[in-house]
Amino acid sequence: MPIEIKNHTKNIPEVTGGAKDKLMVSAPNKVDVVGNVQATPAEKLTNQLVTQPNQSSDELDKMARISLEDGLRKFGIKESHIKAALQRVRVTRESLSEVMRSSDYGFVNPETIAKINAYMEGMEYLDPTIIERVNNIEISKWVQIPDFEGFVPVDINKEANTITVAVSERLLINKAQDHFEGYRIIWQIASNKTIQSIYRQFFANTAQKFDAIHEELIQIDFAKDSGAEALNRTINSLIRHACYMGASDIMIHPMRTNTGGVILLKVGGVGELFRFISWEIYAKIVNKFKLDAAHSDSLKTTPLEGKLEFTERDRKEFPEIIDRYAFRVQLTSYAENKDGFISVEMRILDQQSEASDFEQLGMDPTTSEQLTEFSQTSHGLLIVCGPTGSGKTSTLYAWLNLIDPIERWVQSIENPVEYSKGLWMQYQIPKAGSNANTSEVDGAKRIFKSLLRNAPDVILAGEVRDAEITEIVIDLANTGHLAATTMHTNDAALAIGRLKNFKLDMSTLASILLGIFAQRLVQVLCIKCKIPDESNRTADELNHLWLDKYDKKAFTRNPSGCPHCDYRGYRGRRMICELLVVTPEIRGMIESGAAPSAIARKGIRSDSNLRANALKLVAQGITSMEEVSRVTRKE
Repeated sequence: MPIEIKNHTKNIPEVTGGAKDKLMVSAPNKVDVVGNVQATPAEKLTNQLVTQPNQSSDELDKMARISLEDGLRKFGIKESHIKAALQRVRVTRESLSEVMRSSDYGFVNPETIAKINAYMEGMEYLDPTIIERVNNIEISKWVQIPDFEGFVPVDINKEANTITVAVSERLLINKAQDHFEGYRIIWQIASNKTIQSIYRQFFANTAQKFDAIHEELIQIDFAKDSGAEALNRTINSLIRHACYMGASDIMIHPMRTNTGGVILLKVGGVGELFRFISWEIYAKIVNKFKLDAAHSDSLKTTPLEGKLEFTERDRKEFPEIIDRYAFRVQLTSYAENKDGFISVEMRILDQQSEASDFEQLGMDPTTSEQLTEFSQTSHGLLIVCGPTGSGKTSTLYAWLNLIDPIERWVQSIENPVEYSKGLWMQYQIPKAGSNANTSEVDGAKRIFKSLLRNAPDVILAGEVRDAEITEIVIDLANTGHLAATTMHTNDAALAIGRLKNFKLDMSTLASILLGIFAQRLVQVLCIKCKIPDESNRTADELNHLWLDKYDKKAFTRNPSGCPHCDYRGYRGRRMICELLVVTPEIRGMIESGAAPSAIARKGIRSDSNLRANALKLVAQGITSMEEVSRVTRKE
């Protein structure tokens, strides 16, 4: 249950040094099954401080560290990792919690940190799916949300006069409670990543801020003023909104009727129309990108790589975007003989994003156990496949996080590097040069060859798209390395067909291939407005024995639309997946050139493929049949 805390901070002594990290507030005691009062780990330490108030800062630091060490051990953090962190603490004088959180080592992912904090403080932990349930509409009616300060409200009950607030650690409680005077506050622990996502999506109001800046641009008399500064701010506010919403792409697209343009976003692999803009504003945006790009005349015959130019003012106003994200821009002229019909497409790359917790990816226990077993083997190849935006890289990084980076050295070759991992050696493939001798493939080959001299145990090859790179990756897996990569295919078995088209030695591939994991992201129905699905089609689709354990009539639902989901009918996403394990029988089928469909029938049970796992979510009322049809196909 949530733990309600009033002004307990008033009676806690001021603590200096690293011990202060965990001792700002003491939670109410837990009570065990026989009625004995049990103190949380943080409370035990606080009680020691109260009874021994004259201890030195070094002694307090040591006490806090010991308490945190116990929490780390309870959650399975290796003794060697704790020892390495403590050695750094002695050198840098950082607190142990700071070192364990640091991306330099990456010993503990954000969600595990939050779980440990919740355990230490006796508070409830909120996993990332809380985003689907945040009562932001009601909260915004009654509470003014400050700029992001590390905490965020997630629910409000006006009748009970309570507000639930998520913090990443107790250190933030003093700051947070000042913003919610008049309410009894229920404190809960979430990762900073989850808290930041909630704030950005629901309380940063970036859409309204874009509208305000865009309105300033509309009011400019362009005959007297170029509007360059306002144009920059409009583009940057659009980019900020897209980044905050977690969009992977922005497209600015003209209407053929010359009435204006539309701004489209892609979030979670699903497109949405964000705003319509006048033809004059559309033309100015496109012209800015054309002027910033060289050889704009070549647009008539080929797409052109654009770029973003940021001024010093931009950097001051939008530092959280400019310092964190990278952008790839492409200009495309698609209407022949119609000058000005140019679309601007922008890919957004989050350079500070953190890998997911493997346990929270949402796969079934059998698949999770099998992938964990793959991570422990010394050599072989794992392929993760799916379309753009399906979460392939996030899954691959979460899987690689199962590997101890001290015991087994991990190196990656990517374009671009998606997540920064302190103890990995990460290489970015250089862009192709102006002549054939400096192609992207040649650059990748040079890095792969130099990488092998660094004695890696595990190698991540960001993506295989051609025969040459794929052959190198297979060689790596065939020479005593554990290799992993991604591939764009619709399902696991089709990856075999694509590899076969590369004219590779299928016998060698079959001998080193551990498995192929395919995934998609399906949208989650809004909990506020989903409605019963009584269609015969859905009933027929769910007519399987392996779905009989679900009360399908009670749970199957369709999207509707309400303010809670911004009238989309969906809020949040879930993974669906399938895993083709290369058993001796499957290995023989690959060697003999069997059809992908035959391999799929033999290697993936009918109740465990992509569509089956999606239907399980339909039967539970988590997603809709409409969404299943969007992302999977019926056999």
